[in-house]
Amino acid sequence: MELKPYDKQIGREKLPLQLDVSFSKKFKHLPITLSVTAHNLQVWKLTFPEEEQQSILLGSTKKKSKSTEIIDNIFRHFAFGLEAQAGKPVRLRFGYNHMRRQELGGVGKKKGFSGFSAGIGINIKQFAFDYAYGAYSKVGSDHQLTFRIKLDEFGRKAK
Repeated sequence: MELKPYDKQIGREKLPLQLDVSFSKKFKHLPITLSVTAHNLQVWKLTFPEEEQQSILLGSTKKKSKSTEIIDNIFRHFAFGLEAQAGKPVRLRFGYNHMRRQELGGVGKKKGFSGFSAGIGINIKQFAFDYAYGAYSKVGSDHQLTFRIKLDEFGRKAK
């Protein structure tokens, strides 16, 4: 709720709310970190009517069973991640987002790598290089490059 309305004729408007919870576990004797994020917890059903209409328009007459629909909806709330340390400076990253896979993968067709992501990070002294790949559909994907420099570590000797 707004403290002071922007437009006095409309009055106070409700502000958007999104409830997310994340959990990460780094294992003591394994070079692996697992992450789970539950998102949009304030809403139960994350499917859109457009998805159901699209499946009808494209000729997919299969109706999901109630249990399949519930399981699909539960997994739409979760994104999973894994980071593995391969040697001291290298980190490999993998992720899966079920909602992105269902929404962007197309109906009744092969979904390819939509919903999956991967990346690599390399840290050498005060420099870090990261590359990430995310598949959004068969026709488009996202490639990101990041180069970081820790300026506060310049001129210091490595411990």
